Amino acid sequence: MTLPEDRGLAQAKANVEAAVREAGFNWTAEVQRKDGYTLTLRNGELKVTWKALDEAVLDDAWSAERSRLIQEAIWQLEKP
Repeated sequence: MTLPEDRGLAQAKANVEAAVREAGFNWTAEVQRKDGYTLTLRNGELKVTWKALDEAVLDDAWSAERSRLIQEAIWQLEKP
C-alpha cells in the first residue's frame, strides 16, 4: 500500500525531473523528505543540494522557486 506521503514524494520527484528535462538537461534528481524536502541534482560527479525546502516548491505543478533552483543548478552543474 502506498502512503499519501510516499505519493507526495513521488510527485515532487516527478515535478523536478520534468523541470530538468524542460530546461534541456539529463541530470539525476533525488528528493527526500526530512524537515521539509531535500533536493539533490547530479550531473556526473557534480552535485548541488538544497535542504529544508517548502513542500510547495516541489509539490506544485509549477513553482517560480523551483525554476530558480534549476537556474542556480545550471551554474553549478554545467561548468565548462
